[in-house]
Amino acid sequence: MAPSASHHHRSVLTQSNKKFGRRHASKGATKALSKGRTESVVPSLRGPLAGAAASPLGARIGRRNRAVQLRKAHDEALLKARDVYGKQNMPRAVVCASLAPDVDAWEVLLRMEADDDVVVTRKAGRCCEIELTRHRTVLQVHCPAYGALFPLLDLAQSSDFLLFFLSASHSIDPGSWGETALRILQAQGMPSVQCAVPTLLPDDAPAKAGARQRASQGARSSLLSFAQYFAPTLEKVHALDDRAERGALFRTLATSTPRRVAWRDARAWGIVEEAAFDAPAGAESGTLSVETWVRGAPLSAQRLVHLPDFGDFIVRRIVAAPLSKRHEKRAKKGDAEMADAEPQQLVLDEREEGYADDLVETNEPDAMAAEQTWPTEEEMADAPAAAAMTADEAVPDAAPGTTPASISKIAAKAKRGEASRRKYEAAWIVESDDEELDEEDGEMMETDSAAAAEEQAALLSEDENFDDEDEDFDDEEDAEALAAYQAQRAEDKAKRARDDEDAKFPDEVDTPLAIPARQRFARYRGLRSLRTSEWDAYEDLPLDYARIFQFDDYRRTRRRVEGEALEEGIAVGQRVKLVLENVPRAAAARAGAFGMPERDSRPVLFGLLRHEHKMSVLNFTVARNTEYEGSVKSKDPLVLCLGPRRLRVNPIWSEHNPANNGSRGTNNVHRFSRFLRGGSGAVSVGTVLAPVTFGGANVPAVLLRERRLDGEMGHDQRGVGANQMPHLVGSGSLLDAAPTRINVKRIVLTGHPFKVHKKTATIRWMFFNSSDVHYFKPIELHTKYGKAGHIKESLGTHGYFKAHFSQPINQMDTIMLPLFKRVFPKWSSLYQDAHQELPIVPDEAEQGDGDAMQMHTREAFAEV
Repeated sequence: MAPSASHHHRSVLTQSNKKFGRRHASKGATKALSKGRTESVVPSLRGPLAGAAASPLGARIGRRNRAVQLRKAHDEALLKARDVYGKQNMPRAVVCASLAPDVDAWEVLLRMEADDDVVVTRKAGRCCEIELTRHRTVLQVHCPAYGALFPLLDLAQSSDFLLFFLSASHSIDPGSWGETALRILQAQGMPSVQCAVPTLLPDDAPAKAGARQRASQGARSSLLSFAQYFAPTLEKVHALDDRAERGALFRTLATSTPRRVAWRDARAWGIVEEAAFDAPAGAESGTLSVETWVRGAPLSAQRLVHLPDFGDFIVRRIVAAPLSKRHEKRAKKGDAEMADAEPQQLVLDEREEGYADDLVETNEPDAMAAEQTWPTEEEMADAPAAAAMTADEAVPDAAPGTTPASISKIAAKAKRGEASRRKYEAAWIVESDDEELDEEDGEMMETDSAAAAEEQAALLSEDENFDDEDEDFDDEEDAEALAAYQAQRAEDKAKRARDDEDAKFPDEVDTPLAIPARQRFARYRGLRSLRTSEWDAYEDLPLDYARIFQFDDYRRTRRRVEGEALEEGIAVGQRVKLVLENVPRAAAARAGAFGMPERDSRPVLFGLLRHEHKMSVLNFTVARNTEYEGSVKSKDPLVLCLGPRRLRVNPIWSEHNPANNGSRGTNNVHRFSRFLRGGSGAVSVGTVLAPVTFGGANVPAVLLRERRLDGEMGHDQRGVGANQMPHLVGSGSLLDAAPTRINVKRIVLTGHPFKVHKKTATIRWMFFNSSDVHYFKPIELHTKYGKAGHIKESLGTHGYFKAHFSQPINQMDTIMLPLFKRVFPKWSSLYQDAHQELPIVPDEAEQGDGDAMQMHTREAFAEV
């Protein structure tokens, strides 16, 4: 039967797509939705996200506008940088560094006087001005002597170009002064770098032309490969014995724009050219007048000036310095007022009292504001009687999950009102800075050893409330077992030290036998979580923290201060004379006020920002130098090069927990590290008490360690001293100025399972009396195998206790009880290149022979 024409099968491939958008709404519905708002015809360009959300056209227009603005700002910056050297005719600062002992940059530069288009004018010291008539440019060239590291570092920070001189016949060996200088300069940050060599062919080069060409090409490629390791942007090594290459080098120095160094953007600096000193007869300090070009940022008389190795000084006034004949024609055309007036009489900026910065670097502690008083004679007389209290009265109540914040070494009597006295006496606990960090937790307190031994003996002699398990206790057997256990732990610790496994359990300490643990570790507390447990940043602070300053918001203050520095002061490109007050005679001699500069190299000066003379707690990141093999412990003496300053510091190390890392926590508590550890990607934070420095991560931090040298490099004919060849320990950048950062040191008390029954075990050798068990009972226990537990009850009087754990434990496991204590940084001092030993703590008389006062109020910091 033939199918009907109207019949058809239903198609299974037919699909009904949803209509795009929706139907048009009525005018009334549109009006109700808009609620009186009208749609803008121009797409929104308030931000890239808003423009992209509005329409594709708006996003495209926003991107183009942003690109045009960036290109315009870049071009304006280039023109401004060129105008500084063009219109003002300020010379370009070039520092020549000889990295090989057989090359003297000063001798090489003086040979260029024979060129027709080069005019060399010698100045005092190893300094000259090279006028390039073809390019109408003047180069101010400084050549510190080979081996003068710190003058080279200062000049490199103040230069536009850094010119390295290499040798084709003498390689720069690892560990030599040239290689050390390159690594430190690389860590400090270098400006635009060029490289030159007196000649590519040594004296014993082959005579044939082809062989000479191959030898020169090989030497050039080898030197370029070496130099690019430290300066990757370097493109060529110039041979100065070739006139064409010498002209190419001068053309690059005369026409190229110097590389921007971020941390110098908001700072003014200059290289001292002329100096004059005025002081009364026999006085050690006086008025120093120095002439220099203003570079970097505007220079203000309201801010202080820093002279490396000598500190910060007040600027009384800034006047116009006389110009050389070469500059007078341009000055008369550009500024008639400056041309007609006497330069010495034209005051460009003068210090304003009340507004300008002063030399106050520390705050005066106010004991009444901090609500602290010294103990009276009656309270000191009652201290011996208070120490004779019973064991039960000595244990204070603790909050769940933590021990008391701090317990006094002298216990208070258990009566009404004595709780406040216990808190009062806790403020007098002294942290001894002389004890070793690694050994202080394992040694007894010598001052309290006799009294503690008597108390311990009295506790052990008690025979009340013995547990059945303690009746079978054998003193001799337990003493032998304890000695064997301690010997085994010492052997394991030595093995871990040999195998570098101390990083796994570096905090283990043994509880002393002759002194109760609650007294030996009175400064420590237990924490449920290192990242989330509360810790008051203003609790029990040392006296030094009452002398420093704190910023309400460091980042906001930094933006404001750097913005002000770019708006006030003498503009860049002017030659000025600074009148500095109370400058020591040694600084005047270094500047050349009495003739030849002291070190044949010109000193430099840096303009400081507001508040940068005040003392605070500085934190900086450090990545250890992989080639330095020595150990770096916390509070080891080092030299810190931080921006324009060099300081003698004793930093403490702690873990680096960046803000974008979830492990930072919510309490700003960071774990203290006994050593500065290296490794791939390992970054630590150093903390010191030092002058405030702005700039954030742009400011380089370089750590050096001085060493004594014997032989040729110890002190040779060129004046190379031992302190001019330090070890490069590590480098990093400034983090912030934050006294509220809490660095805590952790120790772990360990015990041994004596009897184990599933999740319950009897622990011994963590404590040696029952009072210590009751005292540390609220703290959570851990094991090396990852179990967690808590103390249930004390067993007898010998320190045994019963503990319960989350899982069954092993007989070979180790029970750990972690304790934490806050550590504080030491005071820093100015580094002097004269290699003088300076005290680390500035005012030892204020500490006295007794205990130092500590603060517990927010008035401990002086607000900036």
